[in-house]
Amino acid sequence: MLTPKGLFFAPNVRFKDLRVNDPNALADALAERAEHWFFRPARTIAGSSPFAAGIVVVCFVDAAAEFTGKDTVEWLHEAVPDSAGKDARRDQKTIAESFKEDVRNGLVHHARLNRGAEFSLDIEQLLTAVQAEWQRFIARIASEPAIHQSTAERVARVFRVDFDADAAWADAP
Repeated sequence: MLTPKGLFFAPNVRFKDLRVNDPNALADALAERAEHWFFRPARTIAGSSPFAAGIVVVCFVDAAAEFTGKDTVEWLHEAVPDSAGKDARRDQKTIAESFKEDVRNGLVHHARLNRGAEFSLDIEQLLTAVQAEWQRFIARIASEPAIHQSTAERVARVFRVDFDADAAWADAP
C-alpha cells in the first residue's frame, strides 16, 4: 500500500525494511499483512455484507495459495477438508473446484457468482478455516528452513516491482 511514508508490505512494514531472509521477520510480516488487510476487514463486514466479505476471503485464498506454492483448489482442500468432497451440483468436480470456478472466478472476473453458485456457506466459518490454515503456514515459515526459503523466494519474485519502487521512493530527494 502506497502512503506518503512509503510503500508498505504490511501496515508497519515498508517493502524496503522487509527482511525476507529472517524467518521470524517474514512470518510476522505475512501474519500482519493477512490480519490487517484481509482477516480483520472481512470479519468487520461479514455480518452486514457476506458477499463483500467473501470477495476479501477469495482474494486472500488466491494470495495464500501462491505464497505456499499451491493452486487454489489444493490450498482449499487443506484449509477446508470438506471442500475435497464431491459437489452435488457437478458430478466430476470437488467442492473446492466448483468454488474456484463459480465463486472465485465469478467474483474476480464478473462481480457475480457463476452457474447459479451461492454463498450458502457461513462466511465466518470459512474465514476461521482460512485463517487457521494461514496460521499453520506462518508457523512453518518460522520453524522449517525449506518452507522459509521457498516463501522468501516467492515473496521476492511476486513483489519485486514493489521492493524496487519503495527503494526508489526512499532514495528520492
